[in-house]
Amino acid sequence: MNTTRVLLNVFLGLLLFLCLMVIGPGIVVQTTLLNTGYIESRLYSLDVSQLVKDEASAAINDVPDLRQYGYLPGDIADAVISKQQAIKQALVPVITDTHHYLVSGSSFDLAETFRKDLAGLQSTVAIPVINGLDLKPVAREVLFELIPPELSGYNIGPYVEAAVPITEGWLKQQLTALVPQAYDYVFGQSAQPIITIELSGIIEQVRVAVREQFLNLPPQEAAGFPRSMLAALFDSGWTVLVKSAPVSLRIDLAEALGPSGDFANSLDAADTAIHQTRPWVELYQWLFWMVVGVAVVLVALIVAFNMKITPIGFTLGVVFLLAGAIGLTGSLVGQGTAASAVNTAQGVPLSIVPWLAQTVYDVFRPMVIFSSVLLFTGVAMLVAAVLVHRAEELS
Repeated sequence: MNTTRVLLNVFLGLLLFLCLMVIGPGIVVQTTLLNTGYIESRLYSLDVSQLVKDEASAAINDVPDLRQYGYLPGDIADAVISKQQAIKQALVPVITDTHHYLVSGSSFDLAETFRKDLAGLQSTVAIPVINGLDLKPVAREVLFELIPPELSGYNIGPYVEAAVPITEGWLKQQLTALVPQAYDYVFGQSAQPIITIELSGIIEQVRVAVREQFLNLPPQEAAGFPRSMLAALFDSGWTVLVKSAPVSLRIDLAEALGPSGDFANSLDAADTAIHQTRPWVELYQWLFWMVVGVAVVLVALIVAFNMKITPIGFTLGVVFLLAGAIGLTGSLVGQGTAASAVNTAQGVPLSIVPWLAQTVYDVFRPMVIFSSVLLFTGVAMLVAAVLVHRAEELS
């Protein structure tokens, strides 16, 4: 009878030990990877300031015509960083909605979620960033490129400067107008890649500004001319000059952003993968809670089979102690190994290494807590079993 009891306790204890070894990692997954609140908090805690600066610099350097404007990466990055919270408020719901679907299941369309949540970035981020940029050097360069070689020997700097503020404002207006068109193009809502911008309006504004400056500050050669003669001289010269100026500006979105709908197609592919993943996540959750239920039943069987504190304490104490010790050792070793791998990983931006390291500790923390509770519970049960056994012997 005692042998049968011992063998049954060993068998039930072994099954319980295996369940606990599965439950530990399962708790990690449940409290981190499958916890929408945790995912959201980690995303909001990510500081991408330096990453944005690095990426902005790389993007500018990839465009040869923009390399001369070395100040732009910093300005763009600073402007984007100032809107970091607004960007997160738009992007995080996309991720959390996706995560919520994987965990809980609901109607879900990734492309529609992206379009809905990112649409607000046009007015809250893109346009304010554009308006906050200093585009005077770009405007100055554009104006100098419109000047024919015949005028290169003249001091035309003051006249160009008079038109720089107007040209800068016009550039910002055009970039602002491009934002919704580029947005529609990226999402495949518009297949028209060519955008034509008429230049007649800005040319006329530049003419008015330059003409006023010419009349107020004529070149040395015409310093003594009456104002009416200066006006006639400028008008005749401008008529000749404007004939060589382009009448429109052609922008090819396909060259800058790739084929229309590429991003939308990528979202559709990702949406399909997400929907295919959902049943596996559901299966995992069902199996996890099934193992938890089995563990509870095994504990109840051990208690019901023994009905005495001493054998119950020894059986459960040994199981909890071993599972806790192995789990705690494994989690601490895994935590240290993962943290070391993050700190020495190649290609990971240094600015997000501390965030990744903290994430590693956060991921392993539930396992450390669970294993520690098992360990101390096991020790406590063994101590209680020994004390009760001695008390029974004395009595």
